[in-house]
Amino acid sequence: MKALIVNCGIGGQGKSASVKYVYHILDKIYGHTPWCYELLDDKKDIRALFTIRGVKIGIESYGDKVDRMGESMDLFVDEGCGIIVATCRTKSETKEKIKDLEEHQGYTIIWTHSPRTLAKEYQDLFNKEWARHIVEMIMLLVTKEERANGDA
Repeated sequence: MKALIVNCGIGGQGKSASVKYVYHILDKIYGHTPWCYELLDDKKDIRALFTIRGVKIGIESYGDKVDRMGESMDLFVDEGCGIIVATCRTKSETKEKIKDLEEHQGYTIIWTHSPRTLAKEYQDLFNKEWARHIVEMIMLLVTKEERANGDA
């Protein structure tokens, strides 16, 4: 199994914030920090690697420029991540990097977008709700992988 869950959309939509919430939920559930964690760009974005029930999961919250995001994707592939959670802009080089992982590394892309509201006071709630759904999807994928390997 190789799944790449991508929060794709226009700028200022809360993509990075949503992906950071995925990190925080997983960290809270498993009660430990991931085995690789970096605060990047003056602590605005994160790169993290978890291992959950034998499945490596890469998380990258930055998706605006391909150099930094591409570096993370290459790291996640090299580390053998079965699941990657990332962001990208609708029209960008980062979207092309995502497509490249599908074509050349065999990842199935799950395109998503976090809900957006003009009522800014609710955007954080929408970002958290998207993150909860993505964590549920991650856990379903982990369980599917366990069953495929005869572990469950």
